Amino acid sequence: MTYDLRRLREHGLITRIPHTHRYHVTDTGLHHVLFLTKSHDRLLRTGLAQLATPTQAHSPQPPAPTRPPSTTSPKKLDSQPET
Repeated sequence: MTYDLRRLREHGLITRIPHTHRYHVTDTGLHHVLFLTKSHDRLLRTGLAQLATPTQAHSPQPPAPTRPPSTTSPKKLDSQPET
């Protein structure tokens, strides 16, 4: 935790509140957080979602529904009249 807090402090993203063990997010830190959050929501999450479950526009068409077999007696295939 100390390492992470020190790195954030060195980059100017947080400042330590004097005489406490608390920190405050700077304006620069807030801008960075908002940018990264919006980028994640709009780009990364939607892109990964499309890779995981492609939409119908990108997937092949499903096969046409087939007709169920007839349950009645079969018809004669030859067209010759009976004599």
